[in-house]
Amino acid sequence: MTSPANSIVASQITASGVVIVLMEIAKKVPWLPITKDTDKLNRWVAIIASGLVAAGIHGSYSWNPQTRIFGLFTQVPTLSIFLWGVGHWLRSYVFQQGMYKTYKLQENLPKLTALLEAFLAQQPPKP
Repeated sequence: MTSPANSIVASQITASGVVIVLMEIAKKVPWLPITKDTDKLNRWVAIIASGLVAAGIHGSYSWNPQTRIFGLFTQVPTLSIFLWGVGHWLRSYVFQQGMYKTYKLQENLPKLTALLEAFLAQQPPKP
């Protein structure tokens, strides 16, 4: 049996990967406002998505199962639980952005390699 910490990490990796893939697909749909040129909107969508991921993981591993669904909307959490949730939201966003940057680096790796090879192929200036 896996520990709860391993399950949370696996959930975070899976959910962040799904968010990244869905955002990349949305960027290719012409009638959606998410495009490669709308950085601010993309950032806000990523922040909201990471909040939903954090709330889902938080709800799965922290709340009483009898109040899990409606407790999010009807119960006011204590300050410590609220701050823990905000911290998880921040961690979720940072993790998601790290995965996105890695995805983009991998996508651009051939271009970066070609630039580096072209730079290294240049002859140094003669003194």
